[in-house]
Amino acid sequence: MVSVITCTMRDSCLENVFNNYARQKWEDKELIIVLTKVEMDQDRWETEAKKHKNVSIFKVTDGGSSLGKCLNFAVEQTKYEIIANFEDDDYYAQDYLNDSLSAMELTNADVIGKTTVYLFMPERKVLAIFNSNNEHQYVNDQTKIGKQYLQGGTLVMKRHVFERVLFRDQIRELDRFFCNDCVSEGFKVYSSDKDNFVYIRNDSGGTHTWKVPNDIILSVCKVVAYTEDFEPYIIKKRGG
Repeated sequence: MVSVITCTMRDSCLENVFNNYARQKWEDKELIIVLTKVEMDQDRWETEAKKHKNVSIFKVTDGGSSLGKCLNFAVEQTKYEIIANFEDDDYYAQDYLNDSLSAMELTNADVIGKTTVYLFMPERKVLAIFNSNNEHQYVNDQTKIGKQYLQGGTLVMKRHVFERVLFRDQIRELDRFFCNDCVSEGFKVYSSDKDNFVYIRNDSGGTHTWKVPNDIILSVCKVVAYTEDFEPYIIKKRGG
């Protein structure tokens, strides 16, 4: 069974959060949602949660809690041995969990995720590949960890990892430090393929924790297509 965790500070992401969870073909799952702003509409989230199976809603009572602390709190609420972190505004295709669990089993990794990812900018209608050529490899060389860490929204982790490693009590670069700490503790960290996930990056990026301007990000990406519909490009066909 898989525990999906999502920490969000935006009521506007409600529909996307539940759609990502409901879309997954993996049947044995739960969703732990942590609302990280005290002013968020918890009643609205709980009303939507009743339409889905195995969803629990929590709200932080300390408005100053870091994202790292909120993620650790979310992990504490989970029931199952595999924990997958879903970002509130990204896109997870229907086979995302299936493929993630398959990769974890094949590689015997403790933590898997994606270093190379599809990136979509809705206002520009551009789909691109960020951090190319870092697929299908272990990320256990500490001399390279700064460039090869897994994207936070793609982390899938075995529960025993959290007996020795937690997310750091900060807001930014959590994924890099988490991967580095896992490597330091001797855990196997694996970068799978880029398929079935899209990092959504808006031009009005005030809520993005990664504050690099979109023009700079796009300059180091490989453009795949100018399109409004990225699904045909990012979905890996089962068995293909």
